[in-house]
Amino acid sequence: MNINGHTDNDGIANEFAKHFQSVFCCSVEDSDAMREYDSIRSDCLKSNDKLDIECVNCVNVELVDCCIRRLKKGNAGGPDNLCAEHLMYAHPAVVIHLQLLFRLILSHGFVPDKFGHGISIPLIKDINEKKLQFIYCVAMDQKLQK
Repeated sequence: MNINGHTDNDGIANEFAKHFQSVFCCSVEDSDAMREYDSIRSDCLKSNDKLDIECVNCVNVELVDCCIRRLKKGNAGGPDNLCAEHLMYAHPAVVIHLQLLFRLILSHGFVPDKFGHGISIPLIKDINEKKLQFIYCVAMDQKLQK
């Protein structure tokens, strides 16, 4: 295989690393975006206290159970090694715990760091084109993020 003139494994891997590093954006390091988000969220919470409580109260066991049932079966697990079937066939108490987790996330405005972790797998779109712009990335994320 020849990617941007590289045929050896190390050269191809370095080209992938260079390409994905150039298009990656870490939102945690974008302090302007974080300040803007915090400002908008703060204004929203001040003016919409009732809506915020209604939003939290909308997350109930039935909603979480319905969302779990809608997950697509047969996909590989993400970094947490969970697949949809783990959640679908789990004890009903898991749904209650997930409902409590999501309510706490909404109430406190804090999302655990691990919710943002995923695995990216580069795939070739067109076997005849061996350039990085013809390669896309499939992300495998954690089921609880969905």
